Amino acid sequence: MLLGIATAFNVTAEQAFIGDIAGAGNIRKAVALNNIINQLSRLIGPALAGWLIASAGITLAFWYNGFSIVISIICIFIIRSRQEIKKSDDSGLKQFKEGLSFLRNQRLLRLIILFAAIQTFFGLSIVQLLPAYSTIVLHGNAKTLGQLVGSAGAGALVGIVFVLPFVQRIKRPCIAIGGSVVWAGIWYLVFSFSRNLPLAMICQFMASLGAANVLTLSAGLTQELTPAHLRARVLSTFLMIIFGLQPVASYLVGRTADLIGINITMLINGGSMILLTLVLLGIPKLFKLRASVQIPAFKNPGM
Repeated sequence: MLLGIATAFNVTAEQAFIGDIAGAGNIRKAVALNNIINQLSRLIGPALAGWLIASAGITLAFWYNGFSIVISIICIFIIRSRQEIKKSDDSGLKQFKEGLSFLRNQRLLRLIILFAAIQTFFGLSIVQLLPAYSTIVLHGNAKTLGQLVGSAGAGALVGIVFVLPFVQRIKRPCIAIGGSVVWAGIWYLVFSFSRNLPLAMICQFMASLGAANVLTLSAGLTQELTPAHLRARVLSTFLMIIFGLQPVASYLVGRTADLIGINITMLINGGSMILLTLVLLGIPKLFKLRASVQIPAFKNPGM
């Protein structure tokens, strides 16, 4: 619970700060670069953790993980921004309401957040089943889990580095993000039928190609389509929905897997992602949505 509270503050500030440093014209590139670093660590970390747990035990792995946070703190202190932040006299609650009011008038932003919510609720929740899947279905151990998570990290990294630049060229954001959700859902369906490690790793890799693009595009476009003075408020709403859905989805997917089985649960989640996204993309008014927010000029702060 304490980690979740701290993360809620940290991620919101981190994402807003990325936009402040990069400037309005480079937000999507900066968000993508940030996610590349995250996915690279996601690729290396699980494999290293699986080896460390198998050889030295879980306790030492937690100690190393906690110590790694010191590096992040040092990096934060190194960054020097010359941006002047104007303090608002309005209460935090009023500022939050202003962000919600802005979202109510932006159908494209609402749809972007909805696609990200679908990916989070049905896609990311499958990650919670991987430990049980590694043990029960694949009859493996911590190393097996590390290979699965590492494969997902590799797919996300390849997706952001090589696939994202092509996806960003699509003029309609709904097609770009919605198509990525459908792609991930298809591979989660295939994953639900896998019974061996090589196929499971391929499915995790391919699904993450789309999943990473959904969250990267959603976070980048949310910032790009939001005026600078509202960015943190809208981001807080975006992240509240994403992080708020995760524990609910994790609980539901765990209970469902206990009742009907891990593979059937994965099948339902993948099918739901595809069905809900295709329904939304089939609505003509949503299909044709384009950006409607004019972003004011922004001066790049120094480092």
